Amino acid sequence: MKKVNTQKNLNRHKRILEDKRYLKCLSDIEELEKNRIFCKHNLSHFINVARIATIIWQEEGGRNSLKRDIIYAAGLLHDIGRAEEYTKGTPHEEAGAIIAGEILQSSGYEDKEIEMITRAISAHRIKDDNDIDYLGQIISKADKLSRECFACSASDMCKWSKEKKNKSLEY
Repeated sequence: MKKVNTQKNLNRHKRILEDKRYLKCLSDIEELEKNRIFCKHNLSHFINVARIATIIWQEEGGRNSLKRDIIYAAGLLHDIGRAEEYTKGTPHEEAGAIIAGEILQSSGYEDKEIEMITRAISAHRIKDDNDIDYLGQIISKADKLSRECFACSASDMCKWSKEKKNKSLEY
């Protein structure tokens, strides 16, 4: 019985990918960014962030008793509020935390886990790591590392400083 529950919990992040609200948000972001020349906030970006954050977590010894599906959920949802930022001016991390909470609940996450994931989403743009819990730190780091500045044709027009741009592939 416990093995079934463990397997069920490990697959919760897959339910996010099938959630109607999640798919609608992805579609809305894609439409709003169709003419964007800079990095897009699409499913590929979300998956890259989830994977890179998981690698960071594993390299650091699996700190803080996190589970892979918690990290994946945070990565898959970290920018889900982008459409509201574009259309309503709401910072995407604020809108995203609210949207993510609803998606996580319908995907079978527990209240404590939802709070942890939405807190990470809310904080993934904070500059000082001392103000972010561990999940927020690895999502923030993975978000930055996922950017392929070294291969971007719009790199010269990007607002990121030369020092912040990823000059090589790290993960």
